[in-house]
Amino acid sequence: MDFDLQDKPNIGPALKEVCALFLGVFKAMGMVSDLAHKLPTAFEAAGLNHVTAETVELPMGKLLGDDEAAEMSLQPFLLTIPSLIQGAKGLSADVPESVFDGLAARFEKEVREQGAVFFTKVITGQKPA
Repeated sequence: MDFDLQDKPNIGPALKEVCALFLGVFKAMGMVSDLAHKLPTAFEAAGLNHVTAETVELPMGKLLGDDEAAEMSLQPFLLTIPSLIQGAKGLSADVPESVFDGLAARFEKEVREQGAVFFTKVITGQKPA
């Protein structure tokens, strides 16, 4: 996932908090916050050729325009958010306590009413012949 949300469309407050939650947990586990941006250099350092990086938009909820698809896009997050909150608390992650309060419900409302877009990086490289 790409957590750099600056200048990205369809970023509501609950989505920002979900991303902050993911980022807080990942940082508490020792992962660098900008890992996705460092991977192309790591691929090249590993000797891969033709390294490419692409940002892929993953719309969800209302933006999908189909009720069944919208529901399918939302349900994994409604299951994951409570576990992430528990993980963040258990790891003493640097996430404001206010983020935890009703996040799943706030995120669900936002996604159903306006939609959301997650961004992911796809990095590929080719092993030398």
